[in-house]
Amino acid sequence: MNARRWLLASGLVGSGLLAVFGDRTPVATQSTIEVVRPAPRSDLDARVEAVRSASLASSSSASSPVLLDIVDRDALIGRRPGEPSPTFFASRSWNPPPPVTPVQAVEAVAPTPPPMPFVYLGRQFKGGRWEVFVSEGDSTLVLHESQTIDSRYRVDSILPPTMTLTYLPLNASTSLSIE
Repeated sequence: MNARRWLLASGLVGSGLLAVFGDRTPVATQSTIEVVRPAPRSDLDARVEAVRSASLASSSSASSPVLLDIVDRDALIGRRPGEPSPTFFASRSWNPPPPVTPVQAVEAVAPTPPPMPFVYLGRQFKGGRWEVFVSEGDSTLVLHESQTIDSRYRVDSILPPTMTLTYLPLNASTSLSIE
């Protein structure tokens, strides 16, 4: 048997002897233990202590239970109303706070026309004016100057290599390359 087993065996025998031959007198007859109460922190503590002592006195003289006033937990702890509760697991940073930058007013952004829905297919000079062939989705359109397309776009000018269109809801001018 090694030293560790001897140590464990002697501890087991010692605890068994202590259990059999130990002091078995009741706690109340051994000695009187006094409970020390903390000094009152405020008038609330004094009021709570007065209610407790009154309830102890009335409970020792009469067998009926006494209902105590409900005291707010924050008042018992000593925290004032509105004071934040301590957070035990909150992260702390030793870095200085970032500098405060003044907030600048955001300028209103003017609405912009949607992307051009037309795809250039080709052009033709016919009868002294230009015709431009474009596709929109599955349809093919033939455009001339001063023509309005679905009351959304108006063709302002066709001067190769560009065609100028106006998006009518915003009155915004855009151009399409027709090379």
